[in-house]
Order: sequence, then structure tokens, then C-alpha cells
Amino acid sequence: MKNLNLRWPYAGAAIIVLALAAGLALALTSPVARRFGLMGTEHILSGFDHLMFLVMLMIVTRQIRELIFIATAFTLAHSITLTAATLGWINASPAWVEPLIVLTILYVAVENTVSAAPKARLPVTFGFGLIHGLGFAGALAEGPLPRAEELMALFSFNLGVEVGQILFLVVSFLLWRALLRFTPEPGARRATSGLTILLCGYWLWQRLS
Repeated sequence: MKNLNLRWPYAGAAIIVLALAAGLALALTSPVARRFGLMGTEHILSGFDHLMFLVMLMIVTRQIRELIFIATAFTLAHSITLTAATLGWINASPAWVEPLIVLTILYVAVENTVSAAPKARLPVTFGFGLIHGLGFAGALAEGPLPRAEELMALFSFNLGVEVGQILFLVVSFLLWRALLRFTPEPGARRATSGLTILLCGYWLWQRLS
């Protein structure tokens, strides 16, 4: 089991590196890949609820290895439901998906206020990532994918989301670790989580009204 735990971060890192390499190759060869890849990156970087979820996951990590665990689990999960919803295998209404996304953030934020090392964070990340993937699919719902290159467009959008997610997580992690040099971790974690709880209350009111 110990050897398996050691391999997982490297496997996750390898998946991410291969995904980025595939995305770069597609961007250099296909206009459709460039278009939908950029769309995916723009969507994740402008989706403040998704980003806040990642922040709540990130602030209780201690090492890059843990961050790779989180990024890999979230990526695999949201890719599954994003693909299923976009291809019509799942019919998910934004009326319940959007409030559920907020509840996932709220749960993680509340957990962060009471524990510096929440248990079962990896399976929680994967499970909640499935819900976030349904939210990502909404970005592709406004217009049909190009029929002749549907899979290419969908794959590129997924990769674009992944690129934006990795960039955001790396920058956020470095800034967070820098902040902790000047601020005690418990106070910073609880303050950030508390502000997030208040924000989730506003988002829930907004999405349910």
C-alpha cells in the first residue's frame, strides 16, 4: 500500500503532463481544437464558483504531491460528467446543478473551519467533481459542437479546462504558502473559509431566487 501511495502522485503528474502535451499538439494542428481549448480555459478562469472550490481544497494541502492528488481526482471526475452531459447521455438542469455546486463549496469550507486535515478529502473531491462537470457542460449547451469534429471539440474543451485549472492551482498554492510565512495557518484557513461560507450564502440566495 505504501508503494501504491508513492506512485499515485507521479501517475497523476504524468497524466497532467500528457494531457497538456496533447493539448499543445492539437492546438498546433486544428482550428477546432484551438477554439474549444481556449473556450475551456476561459470558462474555468471566469468560473468563480469552480475556482473557489479549488481554493478550499488547496488551502489544506501541505505539499505539491497532495495538490497533484486533488487536481487528478477533480480532473477525472469533471471530465466524466462533462463528456456525458455534452453527448446527451445525462440531462442535467442548471436549476439544480448550480445550487448543488454551491453546496459542494459550502461543505468543503465548513469542513476546513474545523479541521486542518479533513478526512476522505480525495473521494469527496472526486464526488463533488462529478457535479462541477455538469456545470462545465453548460458552457457548451448554448451552441452545438461541430458535428464532423464533435469529439475533437469536446476533448479540446476538457484540455482547456485542465490547463486553466493547473495554472490557477499552481499560482494559488504559491501565494498561499507565501501568505503563511506571515500569518498563522489556523487563522488564515478559518478566515478564508469563513469568507467563503458567506459568499456561498449569497450565491445560494442568488441561484435559488
